[in-house]
Amino acid sequence: MEFLRQQLRDATGITDKSKQVIPPVVIQAKNASGSLNIKEYYGYLSTRPDASPIDFDTTMWVASCTKLVTSVAALQLVEQGLVDLDEDISRVLTEWKDAQILEGFEEETGNRF
Repeated sequence: MEFLRQQLRDATGITDKSKQVIPPVVIQAKNASGSLNIKEYYGYLSTRPDASPIDFDTTMWVASCTKLVTSVAALQLVEQGLVDLDEDISRVLTEWKDAQILEGFEEETGNRF
């Protein structure tokens, strides 16, 4: 683990800000028994020379990264047998029960079809 930590310090500019090659990194991991509890952060908010170092309270822009977290969570539900990939999702997400899907519209009027 120490090798990884040193690599993160180097790549995020903690060791030498002029050599920062990646954005900041936050690692958090914990197992059910509590024997593993990792909570660490590395780097600066941007690669600009005047960028501030991050901490656990730093707000960061995650863009589309939430798709990854959501996908992993959904597949864990599948793995646990709580949902099926082929079932109607409205059983779990009730707001999708009567979802309207736009198939097209008339150019002249803008009416949906």
